Amino acid sequence: MNPIEETAKLTHFVFPNFSFLSLTDWPLPKLQEYLKDDTLALIGYGSQGHGQGLNARDNGINVIVGVREGGESWKQAQEDGWVSLASLFVSEADISERTWTNRKFSSVSLGSRKDPLPH
Repeated sequence: MNPIEETAKLTHFVFPNFSFLSLTDWPLPKLQEYLKDDTLALIGYGSQGHGQGLNARDNGINVIVGVREGGESWKQAQEDGWVSLASLFVSEADISERTWTNRKFSSVSLGSRKDPLPH
């Protein structure tokens, strides 16, 4: 058994109703189609938000970023091509029309979606 299978077996033992999704379950074209009308909102633009935001955007997912205006993260986001009031916002209130929210503060991240991904 390889390490991924071992982890899956252990996870299933601890969380019996947990199911794994893999790249074969959600190839990029299927994911893009599923998320075509949705927007991923990243709150924070540190190392995780930066990397995940650019990755999602580069893969055709609609992404907006919420950070403190004028801070280092704001400047970095602008350098990375996020545009104020188009894809870069100051507060959660400004991004209220999002479908996904992914908060990126330090090492703590909390993700939520209005409805779960189908299997």
